[in-house]
Amino acid sequence: MTEAKVRRMHKPVYDGAMHPPLPPRIRLAAKSWERVWCVALVDPITSPEKLPSLVNRFSTDLVNIRAQMRTRRLLYFAITTQDLDEQSEFEIGMILMAYIDREIGTIERVEDRPAHRWPISGFKRPSEF
Repeated sequence: MTEAKVRRMHKPVYDGAMHPPLPPRIRLAAKSWERVWCVALVDPITSPEKLPSLVNRFSTDLVNIRAQMRTRRLLYFAITTQDLDEQSEFEIGMILMAYIDREIGTIERVEDRPAHRWPISGFKRPSEF
């Protein structure tokens, strides 16, 4: 994903009244932030080798993503951003979850909430990432 694509994303906007609270945003440096997402899948992952290549597609100079399988159904991924606002971070997280839902397995829960409470479906579209 290029820097220009990150900066011009316009998808559903995060609204605290309509969506569950975001995971905590941790300040790493003056303009660097990290947010860790927990995603539970419906079925166990059958091919975990897909995860690193999926995550690497989204890494740029502004965005670094790390993913780790805790169990066969539980994934954690950390999104570290440089000089991006909270809405852009939210969009990156939702796009990544849409790709996970499509390519890895159906998402059951995001954080401690059912997946249908998050606007993941608003980010599901073929893209050129």
